[in-house]
Formats: sequence, C-alpha cells, structure tokens
Amino acid sequence: MEEIKKENLDLGNFLFQKRREKGLSLDKLSYLSGIEKEVLENLEKDNWSELLPDIYVRGYLLKIGEVLGMDGEELWSLYKKDKRRAKIKRIKNHLPFLKRNSKKRTAFFQVIIIIIFFILIGIFSFWQIKKFLKPPEIQLFYPENNMIVSENSIKIEGRTNASILLINHQKIPLKEDGYFSFLVPLLEGTNIIEIESLNPFGQRTVLKRRVVYRKNK
Repeated sequence: MEEIKKENLDLGNFLFQKRREKGLSLDKLSYLSGIEKEVLENLEKDNWSELLPDIYVRGYLLKIGEVLGMDGEELWSLYKKDKRRAKIKRIKNHLPFLKRNSKKRTAFFQVIIIIIFFILIGIFSFWQIKKFLKPPEIQLFYPENNMIVSENSIKIEGRTNASILLINHQKIPLKEDGYFSFLVPLLEGTNIIEIESLNPFGQRTVLKRRVVYRKNK
C-alpha cells in the first residue's frame, strides 16, 4: 500500500494525480469503486459543499484508497486537514468584512446614541417649558374657608411655587422653599381674603378665603 506524504498536499489534486498515474479515467474509477462519477469530481475539485455528510465521505475515501492502492484512512485524515485549513482561510477572508461591519455598527450605534440624547434633551426642555407655562400652585395651610374668628387679625400661611405672591394686592415675601406667612387685619363682619400667585410668564392662580370676624361680647 502506497504511503501518503502529507507535506503541502491538497486532497483533490492528490487524487487527480494518483488516478492519472494509474491510468484511470473518472468513468473507470467510478466503475471500479462503485462511487458515482459526480462524487469523484467533487472530491477532486474540493467541492465539499456538494458532498454528503462526512460519514459517507469517509466511506468513499476508503474505497478509493482500496482501488488506487493507498491507505484510505490516510486519505480521510488528509480530507479533514484540508477542510480545517479551508475553514480557517474562509474566516481570515471574512475578517476585513467583519471589521468593516463592526465599524459600521459602531457608527450606527453612535448615531442612535446622539439621536436618543437629543430626544431626551427635547423631552426635558418640553417638560421645563410646560412647567413654567403651567399656572403656579398655592398650597394654603391656614385659614380654612368660612372660618369664624374672634380676633381682629388672622395669619395666612401656605406655600407656593410662584415667584410673586400677593395677599389682598400686597406683595408678600417668600422663603426659599416658597413658604409664606402674613398677618391680615380683619374688619368686623365678613372679610374676603384674596391670595394671588404669579410666575414670570404672567400665569396666575387666585385663591379666596371668607373669614367672619365677630367680637366677643
């Protein structure tokens, strides 16, 4: 049985050369081995994608080795070696393509991040504008509406998010958290206290409280 030297061998060319050395045509080799001519052609041309699964290829190579006077297992080893080498070559050939795609993906994600960034800025800006355009709020702690008191003054307490607060058209100082407290004098009988808040955009909110002052007898 002829020994196969594996240095720099290509299975397809090797089979082609050995077949020619034996003076065999593809038709003759097909007849002697019982392997279809198309299969033999694919083996010699390294068209492995056109072959059946490897378990069948091994059987082909064992039979071809038998006809050509070679070790079929050595042919099988050479086949596996060539497939691994071709696979590595395909991966290397695809590396530039993968790198280009990687750069494109990186650029794509950068664009997406920039778009998301500007969308978030837009949402934040819209929320801020909406906040400023919204009428200011007044949270009144005291007094309740329709209170009856026996003192000739009443303390107005509360909190607002406005920049300006007026009580009965008089500007009232605000603390940093918007808290306010102001003593309003009362006339005997019914008093209407008006609390008005204003923001820089001219939006206003008005609350009114009815307080009745009755002197103790």
